Amino acid sequence: MTRPDAITRAQMPPSSRENPLTPVIIGIIVVIIFLALLLLFTVVIPLTAEHGAEKRSDRFDFAVNNAVNQAMENVHENGTIFQKEPSVPMSPGLLAIEKPFEEEQELQAQS
Repeated sequence: MTRPDAITRAQMPPSSRENPLTPVIIGIIVVIIFLALLLLFTVVIPLTAEHGAEKRSDRFDFAVNNAVNQAMENVHENGTIFQKEPSVPMSPGLLAIEKPFEEEQELQAQS
């Protein structure tokens, strides 16, 4: 008894007629591809992400420690914060521009 939806060998494509194991070979290839993708998404990518996060965390910790050390250097013994003088002196042109504003602030402070 034959099923009505079953195809005969004559109805199969020519490439399948030549090798009856073609569906098995294609199935094995699909399973290998599936396992490779599973391995990629469950092992390789998480390990790479974790390693990148550790490097980023180390850089962040280093930057935070530098900022904390700089802040500690800017604090007097009594706890007041002082600003370090800039290492580059201001140009005379900029000082001339700021001078009228400084004089005005001094006048306001005196009155």
